[in-house]
Amino acid sequence: MAKKDVKTLNIKGVCKWAKVWESGEYNGKLTGYSIQVAPEEKETEKVLKELLGIWNQGKDEVLKDKSFKPKEGYLYLGGTEPDEDEEDQARYFKAKRIHEFKDRQTGEMIPITLPIFDAYGVPMQKGTMIGNGSIVTMNVLPTVYAVKKDTYGVSLKLLALQVNKLVEYKKDASSYGFESADPEDDESTPFDEVEF
Repeated sequence: MAKKDVKTLNIKGVCKWAKVWESGEYNGKLTGYSIQVAPEEKETEKVLKELLGIWNQGKDEVLKDKSFKPKEGYLYLGGTEPDEDEEDQARYFKAKRIHEFKDRQTGEMIPITLPIFDAYGVPMQKGTMIGNGSIVTMNVLPTVYAVKKDTYGVSLKLLALQVNKLVEYKKDASSYGFESADPEDDESTPFDEVEF
């Protein structure tokens, strides 16, 4: 892992799938904290250029003990490009981090609290649900890696998050694709008053 002269980056944009208060889960296993952020086009180009520079600076060190040569076209720079047939054509950067670590002396699992701030720099109330469409700035540590010939690039470790504009996550009928009628316009007979 090449860490020489690697600095943290701030990436600002529209977020989706923010799992930052508790660990995500996949196939019954805890996956840690994660978030995806889509910056505006100019910011995306700037971040990609920065991450490519970090890859070029650190690739020799991570590849020196490997028995493979990276396959062309598989360079991962903090996220992937959208497929042509996807409705959302934004370029998202995905950042992750573990949600706990094992104390070497006691063996106890110690939770990690991710620093999350509002637009004024004040710590947010724990548990505030950050919905898709919120504008956030994530502070990340880029890390160069190479696992095999088609798995290499720069991953993003999530260090902190600022929520610049909150779209609070809510589960209501519309989140399932249902339409909602206005109760005052409803002239139908309530179900419990219908005679069978």
